[in-house]
Amino acid sequence: MPFWILPVLLCAFALSTLGVFWGMRIAVRVGVLDLPALPKKNHAFPTPLWGGVVPILIFIIGGVGIELTTHFFSSGTLSQLTLWGLFNALIILLIGGMWDDIKSLPPKVSFLFPVLGAVLATVTGMGVSKITNPFGDPFVITASVSAVITFTWLLCVTYTTKLLDGVDGLVSGVGMVGTLMIAALALTERWYQPDIALLALLFFVVLLGFFLWNVAPAKVFLGEAGSTAIGFTLGALSIMGGSKFATLLLVVGLPALDVAFVMIRRIRSGRSPFHGGDGLHFHTVLQRSGWSARKIVMLYMTTAFLFGVTTLLFSSWQKLAVLIMLGILALFGMIFFSRKIA
Repeated sequence: MPFWILPVLLCAFALSTLGVFWGMRIAVRVGVLDLPALPKKNHAFPTPLWGGVVPILIFIIGGVGIELTTHFFSSGTLSQLTLWGLFNALIILLIGGMWDDIKSLPPKVSFLFPVLGAVLATVTGMGVSKITNPFGDPFVITASVSAVITFTWLLCVTYTTKLLDGVDGLVSGVGMVGTLMIAALALTERWYQPDIALLALLFFVVLLGFFLWNVAPAKVFLGEAGSTAIGFTLGALSIMGGSKFATLLLVVGLPALDVAFVMIRRIRSGRSPFHGGDGLHFHTVLQRSGWSARKIVMLYMTTAFLFGVTTLLFSSWQKLAVLIMLGILALFGMIFFSRKIA
């Protein structure tokens, strides 16, 4: 990879770290704060939101700058149209998330922004041509099926990180592990996609700059913009990296299964799957059972890393077996801790 990559990544990390500090001051000045007096809040002091806006903006600016000056991304597997589609979709999510943090938009309104972002990414060329079959030849995907899969996948991953955002440093920590695994896989001899690797590493360093401020006790929160944009970017990177759905599923498997289990329990009890505030999420159950925020983040990041590493070592059918094992472990863990605090 070119010599200039390391200085660019270091610069992006420094800008993210310093930028989050100034972003906190702006949020305080305009009064965009998460107040501990509100229901379902665990923090003790008013905490600025919009923290996730800064790293996402630096990711966009850095990506645009690299492409315009070197054409590094478009000289590989990516097209400029797809890249611009991703960055503009993230801008839509930032606008919607920042507005949501100010006005507390109803779910049916806030939902429109991820939908618009997913539509934009899909129509600008983001998609899959085939899906790995653990038991034989890959499944070839038509354009229309690809659009449906891409749109659905982006929304699912976006809402996984959105609903995971309940513990200091949790979403940014899991997001860092996810991007690192995608970058590592993109640098293997089998895949070798330096353009995808650089895009993932750029996202990793800007998240790291934010994570230093967000780890418990958090000085700043992601806000809706950050929590949705992280999931959206993870989903997009997994698609642009060659339909690496299994890779990302193994990394975000625990929170994704948690979201699925919680929604099923809500539907079975006659409530909306998006009801919220019922304390059913695994990270909330762990908090109620006495786990500290840092311990919870460490559990999720370690699980994400260990299962993510299997994508570098195992074949497709082995990944499927590991994913099933993760589901079983997650189910038993949720049942155990739920009964413990009952």
